[in-house]
Amino acid sequence: MIIISSSFVFMDNFKNTDFNALARSQTSIQMKMRLLALAHFQDGKSQTQIAQFLKVSRTSVNKWVHVYLTEGLAGLQEKPHTGLLALNNERNWLTT
Repeated sequence: MIIISSSFVFMDNFKNTDFNALARSQTSIQMKMRLLALAHFQDGKSQTQIAQFLKVSRTSVNKWVHVYLTEGLAGLQEKPHTGLLALNNERNWLTT
């Protein structure tokens, strides 16, 4: 029995994905940034170079690459916000 890890599958997809085209099709600025970071990483740029070019932290670039390699594109999607601000927005929405 052969077990292929999900990281291996996503890594294979990583090489064949046109992140620039995906970024152009996005409406979310955050998702565009994540996809552009992956496009630069795919081109062989270092995380430091990518962070400087996109004006984000190297930690963010590292996280985006790691999340993509472990979870794929679905992992890069915006997560629901929680906490007091989200709760207040929900209450305001319900009362209007």
